[in-house]
Amino acid sequence: MSSLAIVIVSSGSFHGGFKVNLRIRKGTNDFDYHYQVPVAPELPKLYEEFATSYHQLGGAFNFSPITMPSAQITNCSLVEDCHAAADRLEDSFIIWLSQFSWQEIRLKIENTFKSDEFRVIFQFDNIQNSTQIGNASSDVACLKRLPWHLWDLFENRENTYFALSLQDTPGNPPLRYPVKILAVFGGSDEGLELKKDKKLLDNLKAKGAEVTQLTKPTREELSNKLWNQKWDVLFFAGHSSSYPGLKSGELAINDTEHLSLRDLKKSLKKAVSKGLKLAIFNSCDGLGLAAVLDTVKVPQIIVMRELVPDEVARKFLQYFLESFTTGKSLYSAVREACERLEALEGRYPCASWLPVIYQNRNAEPLRWSNKLYIFSWLFSFKRFIGSISYRKKFLLTLIALITLALILILQNPIKFQTDKDKASPPPIATIKTPSQTSNISSTTSNIPSTQAPTTQVSLSSYGQKFFTVINNNATRENGAKAFGEAVNLLSNNVREATTKLDEAINYFSKSLLENPNDPEARIYLNNAISYYPKENYSNNVESLGKKLAIAKNQCNLPESKNDPLKIAVVTPISFDKTSTPDMALEILRGVAQVQHEVNCAKGIRGRMLQVAIFADGNKEDLAVKVAQEIVTLDFLAVIGHSTSTTTVKAGNVYDKNIVAISPVSTAVRDSENKRRPYVLGEYIFRTPANDMVAIDALFNYWKNNINKNIAIAFSSNYDYSRLYRQDFLDKLNNDKLNRFYVDDNRKCIFDSNAFNPEDCVNAIRGKAKALLIIPDSTNFGKSLNLLKALDDSDDIQTLSGDTMYSSETLKLNDKAKNLVIAVHWLRSQQPTQFEQQAQAFWGNAPINWRTATTYDATQVIVKALKTSQQLQNSKEDIRRDLQKIISALNFSAKGAFNDGIRFKDGDRKIDENSKFGVIGRVEKISTDKDGQPRYDFKPI
Repeated sequence: MSSLAIVIVSSGSFHGGFKVNLRIRKGTNDFDYHYQVPVAPELPKLYEEFATSYHQLGGAFNFSPITMPSAQITNCSLVEDCHAAADRLEDSFIIWLSQFSWQEIRLKIENTFKSDEFRVIFQFDNIQNSTQIGNASSDVACLKRLPWHLWDLFENRENTYFALSLQDTPGNPPLRYPVKILAVFGGSDEGLELKKDKKLLDNLKAKGAEVTQLTKPTREELSNKLWNQKWDVLFFAGHSSSYPGLKSGELAINDTEHLSLRDLKKSLKKAVSKGLKLAIFNSCDGLGLAAVLDTVKVPQIIVMRELVPDEVARKFLQYFLESFTTGKSLYSAVREACERLEALEGRYPCASWLPVIYQNRNAEPLRWSNKLYIFSWLFSFKRFIGSISYRKKFLLTLIALITLALILILQNPIKFQTDKDKASPPPIATIKTPSQTSNISSTTSNIPSTQAPTTQVSLSSYGQKFFTVINNNATRENGAKAFGEAVNLLSNNVREATTKLDEAINYFSKSLLENPNDPEARIYLNNAISYYPKENYSNNVESLGKKLAIAKNQCNLPESKNDPLKIAVVTPISFDKTSTPDMALEILRGVAQVQHEVNCAKGIRGRMLQVAIFADGNKEDLAVKVAQEIVTLDFLAVIGHSTSTTTVKAGNVYDKNIVAISPVSTAVRDSENKRRPYVLGEYIFRTPANDMVAIDALFNYWKNNINKNIAIAFSSNYDYSRLYRQDFLDKLNNDKLNRFYVDDNRKCIFDSNAFNPEDCVNAIRGKAKALLIIPDSTNFGKSLNLLKALDDSDDIQTLSGDTMYSSETLKLNDKAKNLVIAVHWLRSQQPTQFEQQAQAFWGNAPINWRTATTYDATQVIVKALKTSQQLQNSKEDIRRDLQKIISALNFSAKGAFNDGIRFKDGDRKIDENSKFGVIGRVEKISTDKDGQPRYDFKPI
């Protein structure tokens, strides 16, 4: 039995919230979990607005219910209105599903079913309205009609889909040859091209089906067919509609009879007792039809939620049959067909929303077995043989025997080989390189310390390639080329490899003289020296140290060459070399500074620190693959990832395997009391403070300095942004200041398809005196456009967290003026030793909080390595020891802020001694040589 999650909404309403029972079914065992999901009073109204707009298209596109005449009208404004209503509904629905309780349900399902093949069944029919607010019947109808496929649970799981619940009955047997299909084509077919539907079903005969077609039958004819014969599938095409309350519905079975499905109840029940397994009603407004089919216990049903255009119905049938008859499950086939309908939504809004599965929870999803093709061919052949004479049968048998003999001769040609052929040696087996055996190649493998990766790859580098571009520096590229060549020579030509390493080191050094603010070149220079062959290292250690020396600071490398200690840093580089990825460089500066300090202080017990740079592009799937690659190789710890979502996804791989310290992730993680969806394991640490520190600072600033209406612009599908908003609203509620929150009417959601900065500003103009802007990393550009849309006359104070801390924000000049942000640290505070050293490192270039927190993350790893007594043991022993050391209550490492870095439950411990958290503002600091203003973030 396949894995199943049953979401049972047992009581409540949209106005009072719902009680939800999640039942996890694994094998024959059920496990129940209970939740309370929040209110969503706007959803029924928004669905009603969408339905009204959608039904107005009935006449325009000839998919009116059977009681309405058809017409050929084209009205673009109706389509646009419908799209707009659908967007409002979709945005509101996604926000509801993003609330904590729904996310807890999603996480419970995801954590239970590790593979992507499981089913989710929603049960709504038995809701008791305990709140006495709203209408239980209308709430049930609305819940059934909502587009549940938009839940992010299904987004990245191609083999997972949902159904609505039918009553529990014994499971149905699988489809067997021949699949008997009763196809009913109803009346009132004006404008319906049912001939094409008939042809699609006729094509199933070649795939193991027996199709019986009834066109415009009488009630008696249809009843007799259901009663007297055995059917596996009942198919209906034509006009239909549901009654109010979705308790029943009717069909136009011919040009004069509109038949309630209740009138066929006994006939349908008889068909089920004889083996009816699936009913497909490829017709309008079928939820009421499903209710009747449920009472007669049809195991699986496919209907349309709303009115359906003829072209959409036909295309769904085509796509569904194409997928289903290849052996995919009913769920996968329906999902694929729905997704393909998306191509029609320019003309037919929300076409992909229409089909919905109903299923008995004990039934296994049907599959069209490939064996049906074989049986179909065999039975066709048998009928052919039975129709010919004995003489022809004899000739056919003789031809078959001759053909078989020829096949055997051709399959066994060894007897005809010459002795020379027999003496030929077998082909030599080839050995695949790491890049051939892994989905993601790495620049490392389990190789001696004097060796390096033999292939250049796209997602990681020790120095063979640069991910960033700085002034189109050709010198550093020459260094990367020389380093790659040296790596390939180390295993068999040490002398030539040494020459190439010297060449690479010289290029990297020269590049840093030209561009001292280049952390990637600084890391690769250190790496090149750490790869230096043992036999040549001691004689060159002094000159190598001079290559690393910065300004007046001396560099004392380890006196002899020992195996380096390897760590990985994962950056959000997006592989777009047309621009410089600021965040990646900010992170790499923190790592490079520590690596240099360690190596120039004779390393860690005489062993240099070696750093591999990985890139995940801030994409969750790449983050997982990078994490999988890192875990299998020789790395002892990881610095990364850069967003809260990628940190969670990669953290699932790292946990119990290797310590990872994120220098940027700040979303408030799950704890026993908070029950949040942001879950990190015990091997995952973070050096920034979590967002509650910044939220407290922003809230207090607003309360003490503004204390007037505030609106919030955010991204609803991203944990960081969504949780930030919710936590700020919670503080308003706790202080009983929620009256100041301005409802933006969903205009200020960055990841909405309908987001427009001017619309957001218009929605809050004259209502709000403050605007909290909290985009995720992927919608940062939209937040800049929102700042541009504001005028001074709006008199709106803008607030934000660390995502707006960017040079791109400062480039807005006056448009960003007075933006107030809460971050971990700002320049121009009392300079610390770290900041003074950073000025020497990076040519007086300014640094920011991301560099500081990455510096801290690297220092934590270095302190743990220095403390560990397992460095001579296996990588697994070292990794476990590092986790124990960093988790210890007495652990402390010196970082950028002159306070001891300590952790509590994996997050940075913040107390009265922590120099962490500051409010800043965008201010004009000077003008450049051309008289243009220069802005920066200044502490308040």
